Amino acid sequence: MTKNWMSFAVVAALALGVGCGDDDGDTTTDTMTGEDGGSLHPFQEPDLPEASLGEGGVGRPFADTTSPADFSCLTTATEPAGGDDVTFSLEIREFNTGMAFEGLDVCFFPDNNVSLSSCTGQMVTTDASGNVSVTAPEGGWYAYRVFPNEMGSSATNIQDSIQINEVAPGEGASAGANSVSEGTLGLIPAVLGFMAVPDTALIAGTVQDCAGDPVYGAITRMYDGGTLIAEGERNVDPKYRYFNGENFPSPTNRWTHVDGLYAAGNIPVASGGGTITVEVWGELDGEFQVIGCEEVPALPNAISIVNVGPLRSDGPTCPGQM
Repeated sequence: MTKNWMSFAVVAALALGVGCGDDDGDTTTDTMTGEDGGSLHPFQEPDLPEASLGEGGVGRPFADTTSPADFSCLTTATEPAGGDDVTFSLEIREFNTGMAFEGLDVCFFPDNNVSLSSCTGQMVTTDASGNVSVTAPEGGWYAYRVFPNEMGSSATNIQDSIQINEVAPGEGASAGANSVSEGTLGLIPAVLGFMAVPDTALIAGTVQDCAGDPVYGAITRMYDGGTLIAEGERNVDPKYRYFNGENFPSPTNRWTHVDGLYAAGNIPVASGGGTITVEVWGELDGEFQVIGCEEVPALPNAISIVNVGPLRSDGPTCPGQM
């Protein structure tokens, strides 16, 4: 089975123990910076490259771009329409170790509408192989939540996670899904260079173009309602991070690399959970503009995963366009 990330490489990088620190030796890490290295105001236009596809590598902060990203469907894209119901298998594995756990409670939402207060979808439990059988409209979006499970150690205690906007495969097929252990989740702050604050959320995913390819040269902003969640200078403030082109976190990249990956930590969320708007900005035809926007449910002490493609005509309202 192929592990299910583009949207979860933030965890994969942790398995290799890739560390990052602060070059200036203090307790904060500069992330949203201008070309002169200074702090970037949340609404200040950065000197972004044109949104592109390309190739990169470890230690190379800039990409060898090969072609423009495909944004021909910008504002006309729609949520995929599902067909007839099909039954398929979700193969749930702990992302760091690949371990399968029996007895994990999973709420599967065939309509992609996540309820944070109760399981309004299909409540299923992993079998001895770590799999569950679920039903959803073929080709449509679904979501799932893996509930916390205390199993005796940091390597096996499973934490809360939510993933949305996943495409249902055909009848009898299988799809990869992820659980996240306490040990894996605990490594994230060290790798991404910030201090995790209890009762906040981690949100991650991939910026994609119309073809589903990862986009180089995008930045993310997040909102609670219409209020911007601005990155702060303190180590405990919200932090936006990008990767280095080969699915590894970078403390210095100022925009997405060719892997398209982003992550944001210390995102404040109400005790009962809430909805966070993930907004993506990029440079298209010389104009700095909103190129994608999705809403994702978020919970304290949990990971929420959403890939963000081009603006949809049936998508959420993007605060940056108001």
